[in-house]
Amino acid sequence: MICYEVYINGKKICVAGVGEMGVLSGILSWVKRKRYEEDEGYDETITHIEELYVSVSGLANLGEESTHLDWLAEDLKVGDEVTFRIVERESCDPPENSRTGMAELVEKARQEYHENLRQEHEKNS
Repeated sequence: MICYEVYINGKKICVAGVGEMGVLSGILSWVKRKRYEEDEGYDETITHIEELYVSVSGLANLGEESTHLDWLAEDLKVGDEVTFRIVERESCDPPENSRTGMAELVEKARQEYHENLRQEHEKNS
């Protein structure tokens, strides 16, 4: 199977793979945004939130019985080096977390997203 070998600062973190059918994702993200009162740990003296992180996840067995898999979700700092090496392997590391029933989670996330948009629209009106 196709796998990702993931290294941070030269240290091997995981080998992730989902099998013959699925989705395997490696995401490197930087976010800087305004801080809102609704944010966890709100502090009026801090005006912005900045995050830098890497995540590796996947979706195995696409279809009705899909399983979402998480291998890595780690904060980074400026100067860190992240390497993804694409390899062919018979097996991979077990995920740190796995869950099924994604249809319910997706619907809940969709509803929360729409509610957040509604609230933001009301604030700006």
